[in-house]
Amino acid sequence: MIFNRKKKATKKIIALCNKMISGVDKVKLILYTVLSQNLFEKEIYDNMDQNKYVAAAAVNDIFNSHNDTSKITYKNHQQVIEEILKELGETNPELKQIITDALRVYVQANWALGSELMKDMDYVQDLFKRSRERGLFIEGGDNPNPDTFIKMTDAIAKNYGINE
Repeated sequence: MIFNRKKKATKKIIALCNKMISGVDKVKLILYTVLSQNLFEKEIYDNMDQNKYVAAAAVNDIFNSHNDTSKITYKNHQQVIEEILKELGETNPELKQIITDALRVYVQANWALGSELMKDMDYVQDLFKRSRERGLFIEGGDNPNPDTFIKMTDAIAKNYGINE
């Protein structure tokens, strides 16, 4: 009987973590949309695909979740990416709280799912520090309540025209 309760509790924790990560993914999509638009308006690149690659690399850099393609894109366009990320907090200050909460939830959920990387406090502090230096992370506060976070991501996604 105890085994079944533990198994049931584990399933609930995994389901909650996956729900939280889906909220983080929604934030990433919002950021990708905003950054793609910002790059398009700045007319830095003639090619819309290039705007998309650079925007994706910028979002991946916020969460330090690069794949091989975004690592190369970040390396080749680091100056532009750093500029657009620093401008993001100024041009879209309403996104600072959701970015802060998404980073905290990202760490919290992945830690609960067993990520050794998220258990490395130096790694986590560096992740927060980089966003703080870009003006995207709000100091203080607690980890967001999962249900509140999901509701907030849903509302912001709707405001930015991103539907499920």
